[in-house]
Amino acid sequence: MMNEAIYSHIVTGNYIFTKGPLQPVPGGQFIERWRENEGAVWGNVYYVNAPEEIRLHGHLGMQGAVNSSYTYRLIDKDGATLLQLSHTASGIIQEDWEPSHTEGWKYLLGTLLKNYVEKSIS
Repeated sequence: MMNEAIYSHIVTGNYIFTKGPLQPVPGGQFIERWRENEGAVWGNVYYVNAPEEIRLHGHLGMQGAVNSSYTYRLIDKDGATLLQLSHTASGIIQEDWEPSHTEGWKYLLGTLLKNYVEKSIS
């Protein structure tokens, strides 16, 4: 099933970086490790319905007094898989937050993930 392959790529993070996949279980963490004892916890997993949906919350790469959450949903549609992303944030939000994150998500998901999945299934 295509959803399982795409879900696997999302949770391993191999299309973005190789230093810290998220742990796709409730209570799991999304950690980036730079060196042995250095890194960041970007978020925590609070909902999993594999391979259709996973939800995270935390700073998720944002700066300052911010809490952010996002949901990945995979939907079967006309023999293909549609990836639906929801990203919300609250707190002291930088003015350019929405356009900069929209562009970032387009690149991460629409370019990097798409290319990674298409290469791996061909």
